[in-house]
Amino acid sequence: MGENDAQLVIWGPNEDIETAIETIEERCLMAFEGVPNETRKSLPDGTTIFERVLPGPDRMYPDTDSAPLSIDDAAIERVKNSLPVEIVDRYQQFRDWRIPEDTYFYLLKNNLAPVIEKIVSECDITPRMVGTLFGHSLKYLEGQNRWTSGFSYNKIYGMLRFIRDKKLTWEIAREMLPLVYEHPNVEFESALAMINYQSKTEKEILENLPVLKDKFDEIKVSKDPRASIRWIMGQLRKLAIGNIPLKDLYQLVKKELKR
Repeated sequence: MGENDAQLVIWGPNEDIETAIETIEERCLMAFEGVPNETRKSLPDGTTIFERVLPGPDRMYPDTDSAPLSIDDAAIERVKNSLPVEIVDRYQQFRDWRIPEDTYFYLLKNNLAPVIEKIVSECDITPRMVGTLFGHSLKYLEGQNRWTSGFSYNKIYGMLRFIRDKKLTWEIAREMLPLVYEHPNVEFESALAMINYQSKTEKEILENLPVLKDKFDEIKVSKDPRASIRWIMGQLRKLAIGNIPLKDLYQLVKKELKR
């Protein structure tokens, strides 16, 4: 050996020697480029040993402290199927449902599409009507009142289920909604009583028509031929809500007035 030569003595299990020599050679070559970017552990005798590389692509992708994990295709599919629907797909869904476009932001912000889907599938009500109830009526209530403790969007689902089970018409939902929002623990039957709902048949509602027609003839000032039906509909609306669709009542009143 020459004056400037050095000698390294390495010992260890036979199966580790080859790897040890490769690692030592790599470390020696790295020393020519500077201090390696790594975290080292200090020992009681003042020396240090390699612990891990510093955060960066070599450490984070993948984590050098952990063995690779194998993920089966079934697990990947389960995760994919649980991902939320893309916004662009929800937007198209709302358009297909013919929900008013000015409700989209509110519905998306509050993730109401799944609730609407649940209501539509279980309550036999159109998506447009549900979307409008949320995006117009409920949004207005939230803007005019503080958020009520205990209220959740599932309360609307429960209310609509109640309306369906009672075989009421859907217009009554807008009458019940303020009460359900402000008093989320109210019983739905009690809410009906609080809005003064009365169960009426179509015949019972139309029995009021002759009196209302005579009353309008006494007080009318408009020459518009449609004024009478508008006024009468306004008078019958309270009796009709929940009992008969207003569009059906309109046609019945229109037919009766032509006689």
